[in-house]
Amino acid sequence: MQRLRVNLSSGGRDEFLALLTESEINFIERRPQLGVLVASLSALEIIGVVGSSLAAVLVKWLHGRATRMITIQTTKNAFVTLKGYSPEQVTEILNEAVSLNVIQRTKDDT
Repeated sequence: MQRLRVNLSSGGRDEFLALLTESEINFIERRPQLGVLVASLSALEIIGVVGSSLAAVLVKWLHGRATRMITIQTTKNAFVTLKGYSPEQVTEILNEAVSLNVIQRTKDDT
């Protein structure tokens, strides 16, 4: 079974998780061990085959706000920042993905 690690900022988190759930993409939320410093506020693992459904979620989430960005680390240790990619292109990049950084640089509206 394939797993993809996602580091997730607090901004946009709820919307991202809702999109995963709506698209029936299985995931497990991961909590850091007590006393361990982490670079993100939240982490999760997407379980199963990642592909066009995850690519559609990523593109849709990105288009929600201009302050959002997603960086994908590939098996070749390259980093790809998603900007202007189609869902089909994102699917191809995800085939080589090791992890995702999903960031919204602003707080959610209250």
